[in-house]
Amino acid sequence: MRRTILCCFLTVVILSSITGASSALAAQPVSWKLQSFTASGSNLWRNYLVPFAALVKERSQGRLDITLYPPGTIVSSPEVTKAVGSGVVESGLTSPGYDGGIIPESYILTGLPFAFSDALQQLDFWYTYEGGIAFRVVSDAYKLKGIVPISLLSFEDPMVIMTQFPVSRGSDFQGKKIRCTGAHAEAVKALGATPVSLPITEVYTSLQTRVIDGHFMALSGLEDFGWKDVVKYVVKPEWMQNSPSLLEVNSAAWDKLPDDLKKILMETAREVNIKSLIPACKDAYAGIEKTINKAGIKIQTLTGDEAVKYRVATAALWSQAEGRSPANARLVKMLKEYLTGKGINYPGK
Repeated sequence: MRRTILCCFLTVVILSSITGASSALAAQPVSWKLQSFTASGSNLWRNYLVPFAALVKERSQGRLDITLYPPGTIVSSPEVTKAVGSGVVESGLTSPGYDGGIIPESYILTGLPFAFSDALQQLDFWYTYEGGIAFRVVSDAYKLKGIVPISLLSFEDPMVIMTQFPVSRGSDFQGKKIRCTGAHAEAVKALGATPVSLPITEVYTSLQTRVIDGHFMALSGLEDFGWKDVVKYVVKPEWMQNSPSLLEVNSAAWDKLPDDLKKILMETAREVNIKSLIPACKDAYAGIEKTINKAGIKIQTLTGDEAVKYRVATAALWSQAEGRSPANARLVKMLKEYLTGKGINYPGK
C-alpha cells in the first residue's frame, strides 16, 4: 500500500517537474524588432511607439520585449510591410499608403479625402460599424501576405499639399511635381500635377534641391521632419483631417505567442492610440499655426469655385480605390453608407 502511494507520489512529482519545465520553456522572454516608417523625433515615435513598447513589457512582466528601430536602420520606410511579411522584422509601423502595390485594400485604409471629421470617427468606422467588418476585410488581405494588422493608428494631423510655389487656383498645379504615396497619386494627377514617389526621409532634400515642387503629407512634418525650412506655402482646405498608420506583426511570430500575450499586444496597441497619441497630436496641432507663422510660411486657402474644384479632384481617388479589387468596392460602399448616416457629404455624392 505504502509502495503504491509512494509510486503515485513520485509520478505526480515527475509529471509536475515536466510540466513546470515546459511552462518555463513557454515563458521564455520573447524579443522582437519593430521597424518604424517615421523618425525617432516624430510624434508617432515619442507618443505612441515608446509608451507602447514600455507598456507591453510591463504588462507582460518582461515576457515580450520590443526594440524600436528608426527608418532606414533595417529597411527603408516603403519596405516595412514587406519586411514584416517576410520575417526580416517581427513587427512594423507603416503608412498604408506604401502598400498599395501589394495590398489593394490598403488604399482604403490610408484614408479617402473629405471622409472622416476626426480620429475617433475613423476608428469607429473600422472597429465598430457593422461589428468591425471593415477592419476584418483589410486584415484578411494583409494576412495573405503573412501579416497580422494589430491596430490602425488614427490621430488628428491634417493632410495638406505643401509647396514651393503659390497656389490661388487649381490650375496652378499644372505640370508641378508633387510627392505623395499610394492612392493619393490619383487625386494629384486629377489636379494636373505629376505624382512622385519618395521615402519620407528624402522629402526635405528633394524640396531643397527642387527635385519636387511640393508634397502631400501631414502638417506635423513641418516640425517632425524640419519641412518648415523648405516649404513656402500650405494649401487649404485640408484633404484629410487625419493620416492613419498601421501597426503590424509577422503572422508566424504572432502565431507563436500565447493567447495572453496576444491580448496584451492588441489591447495595449489600441489603448495607447486613444490615451496617448490622439491627445498628443491635438496639442501638437494647436502649435502648428505658430510654427507656420514663425517660419514665414503662407497659407493659400482656395475658396468658392476653386475650393469646389479642389475637392472634386479627390473624387478620382475614391473611384480609383474602389475599382482596385472586389474587397475595395465593398469597403467603399460601406464607407459611403457610414458617412451618409453621419450626414457627411463625400466627394462625388
